[in-house]
Amino acid sequence: MKSFITFHLICIFLLFTACTKNTEHSNENNDSWLREVEVYAAEHYQWWDFMQWWNTLTPALQDTFSHRMPWNEEDRVPIKNMEYYEYIGVYDQFQIGWDDIDQYPPGIPNGVTVMSPHREFYLELWYSSQ
Repeated sequence: MKSFITFHLICIFLLFTACTKNTEHSNENNDSWLREVEVYAAEHYQWWDFMQWWNTLTPALQDTFSHRMPWNEEDRVPIKNMEYYEYIGVYDQFQIGWDDIDQYPPGIPNGVTVMSPHREFYLELWYSSQ
């Protein structure tokens, strides 16, 4: 009976250890991925260009867009959280700001969706974590 209990305790310990290591490995991968996303966005996304364009829109036109830049009013800078990093790649209205795009997004007269090399690479990077 004693060996039976010992065997089960060892199995539980090994299972717990394996699960803990997988979680640690997963967290390390997520941290590495997030750092890569942050660095790439910092190199190629110019949020001030987006905000300069955004502030030229009337409130009525702004209301036609689905999302807002996460924004810190006090410091007048974006809040660079997960929403920020998602929005700048996924939603077309944020195409203004990519350093290789100069076309207005859909919803603006003569606006078009542009998938530039920088935005496309960023989206591939973004979706690689999912």
